Amino acid sequence: MTDLDPKWIRVSSILAIIPSKDSEGKWHYPVRAIDQGVLQRKADLGTSVHAAIAAHCRDEFCPVNAKEEGFLESYLKWEKEMRLMPHETEKRLFHEDMKLTGCIDMLAKLAQNNVFIVDFKCTVSADPMKWQIQAALYSLLASVNNIPVEKTALFVQLDPKGKAPKVHKYTITDGLMASAISWYNAYIYLTSK
Repeated sequence: MTDLDPKWIRVSSILAIIPSKDSEGKWHYPVRAIDQGVLQRKADLGTSVHAAIAAHCRDEFCPVNAKEEGFLESYLKWEKEMRLMPHETEKRLFHEDMKLTGCIDMLAKLAQNNVFIVDFKCTVSADPMKWQIQAALYSLLASVNNIPVEKTALFVQLDPKGKAPKVHKYTITDGLMASAISWYNAYIYLTSK
C-alpha cells in the first residue's frame, strides 16, 4: 500500500532518520544521506523478493528474475528447515492514536505453534540497531491490533546466492520498546518544524 494518507507515520520513515552502526562500531549517516537511485534499486529488489515470498505462501505463481532467485531459494531453505507455517503475509497494521503504520512481512507459526513477527532482509550486512527498533514498533502495532505474538521477532537476512539465511532474533524488552517510542517521538519533533 503506497498511497497512505500523509497523516500516518510509517515505521520505515522513523527508521530512515536513525544512523547505522557497523560491526566495527562506526556510525554512518542515516539512509536519507545515501544516493536515492541506489536506495530505489535496493527497495525495488526487496519489494520483488517480498512479493515472491508472499505469492509462494499463497500457492500462487510469481515470476522472479536472476537477481531475485537466490533470495527466494534462501527463503525456501529456511521455510523447510523451520517447518514454517505462514499465518499472514504483508500485513499492514495501524495504531490510530499514534497515527503509526507499518507493514509486517510475515506473521508465522514455527514448529511450536507460536506466532512470530518475521521480517525479510535482502541486505549484505545486518543493521541490528535499526532492526531492533523496527521489531519493537511492529510488536507495538501487533499489540494494539490484538494480534498475540511472541516477544522475540525474527529478522531473516536472505542470501543472494540461495544459501541458508542468517536469522537475527530480537527480544522485545521494556527498554527496547521505550527506545522505539523515543525514536517515534524524535521523528515527530524533527518533522514538525
